[in-house]
Amino acid sequence: MSELRQEQVKLYQTFIDCAQSNSYNPIFLDEVDKHLLKEALTLTVTPTCSCGRFFEQHPTIVEDTEEECLDPFLQTLAQGFCKCFKTLPTNDTSYVRVASKTWLHVASVLGCLEMVKVLVDTAQLEINAVTSLYHFSCLSLAVMQTKGHLVSWLCAHPLIDMNIKAKSELHTPLIDAMLAEKFHIVDILSQTPGIDLNTTNFRKETPLIIAVRMNNARLVRMLLGAGADYSIPTLDGVEPLLLAVQSSHQVVQEFITANVPLNKLNSDGESALTLALRNGSLDIMHVLLTGGADPRANPAKPALVLAASLGHVKILIYLLDTGEDPNQADGNGWTALHHACMWGYTLMVQILLGHGASINTLTSYNSTPLALAVFQRHQAIAELLVHYKCDPNICDNDLDTPLHFAAYHGNRDLVRLLIDSKAQACYFNRIGATPLFNAVVSGNMAVIQLLLPHYTDTELHASSQGFSYQQFDWKSELFYPAPRSLLWIAASRGNVEIVNMLLYAGYNTSAESWIHDRDFPQTLTDADGMEPVKDMLLFHASVPRSLLSLSRCVVRRALGPGKQRQVNQLNSIPRKIKNYISLRDF
Repeated sequence: MSELRQEQVKLYQTFIDCAQSNSYNPIFLDEVDKHLLKEALTLTVTPTCSCGRFFEQHPTIVEDTEEECLDPFLQTLAQGFCKCFKTLPTNDTSYVRVASKTWLHVASVLGCLEMVKVLVDTAQLEINAVTSLYHFSCLSLAVMQTKGHLVSWLCAHPLIDMNIKAKSELHTPLIDAMLAEKFHIVDILSQTPGIDLNTTNFRKETPLIIAVRMNNARLVRMLLGAGADYSIPTLDGVEPLLLAVQSSHQVVQEFITANVPLNKLNSDGESALTLALRNGSLDIMHVLLTGGADPRANPAKPALVLAASLGHVKILIYLLDTGEDPNQADGNGWTALHHACMWGYTLMVQILLGHGASINTLTSYNSTPLALAVFQRHQAIAELLVHYKCDPNICDNDLDTPLHFAAYHGNRDLVRLLIDSKAQACYFNRIGATPLFNAVVSGNMAVIQLLLPHYTDTELHASSQGFSYQQFDWKSELFYPAPRSLLWIAASRGNVEIVNMLLYAGYNTSAESWIHDRDFPQTLTDADGMEPVKDMLLFHASVPRSLLSLSRCVVRRALGPGKQRQVNQLNSIPRKIKNYISLRDF
């Protein structure tokens, strides 16, 4: 053991004894060689062990100063390397690390203010010196040991650097005090001139962001009161207030008390209020609204519409009770009623209609609430809208009506509901498809039977490619590569019953060139047992229709599409003939 280390071990023991005596009288320092005080204490450690951190923070607890713990430490200090070395350390710098600290660090950990004063003022040790491995300053060590009186003195020193970052986490003394919830230390540090309240840790997070993540309203209040910048975001662009809505209403209230702007939008156009809404945090929403937050801070994302889209019934009721207009729309023209109908929130639909929501309001695509409910097959909501006298014949930008959707999905109950509500059964959309066309595509006999009486033989021959209704407002995909007739579609599916029904309704097969050319659908060509279907089609295409059938077509054509109920008003005609004209006897 070198003479220097012998003297350092002896002096270290004296430091501990002075602290244990509670006298903190540093008179012994007058007799210590000033060169010894300026010499750093060092310890060689392995690259992976924690001995270096323990050494630089020693003694961190009272037990470290007890004889059974202190003696091994002093022995380690005397030999100059930690116990993790199984052999003497080499000179290979990649294999070793050297931990070092000054006597000022030791005095700071012990909380000996008088010692610190002598070491700084008399011995003139560097007040901002840091340990070699973890960059602990005397201030950071005093904070970690909760030495409030020492922290106060250090903060008042004109040369102190308040913002030295320690450890790999890059914690300043302020951040260390916050994480340990040492509020009186935080108060001292935050009020000291020269403190950087906005310095960041290794995650690039400011003390204010850290306080919000800790869900600590008291720390947030202290930092905002000291002037912390509330506009500095996290690495992913989230400002402290928007982050606070994920914590508690107490934290949010501190931002309101500090007069932080509440209606600022993030890159996604979200305000603090809409973010709280997404979390379903009604208590935070109440605090924000009471504090002056605008539910329509982003006109393209009103809070009421967002609440409906997410199914938050309680929040929707709360916003309506605060006076929000039930007919306000988002950037795509969607109202709360549109979303409620789209996602099947029946109770929400009832509430909105009860508050005066417009029942026929249109989106930017001209979709009505009824169209959305029918497209999503929400029977109860469709019945509710019909009860409130909605218009079933409003078409969207593709000229599709709710009946087009119901027929495509083969939903007999919805089709009957719409027809009974005076929906126009024969309506051509942008590419010439009718509800009956969609019903034949779906292959639902019950729906076809409901729709067929509302079509004349002329409308039966309309052909179309048909939409593939995967999305109600984006029908770019067509069902067939070329326009197809109803009879061709029924035949291609091998559905003899639908083919017979169309023929009975007056379908003129002689106008179907694909039958005369024997260019049958692949299904009739490849599938077994389809010869009778082909023979039937060829027969009807070559045999003229009967006079009775032609007469029925003429009468139905005279009545016009969708007006078959007028058959019942024809006087002096037997019921059997009326049924024949109306296709009821099929």
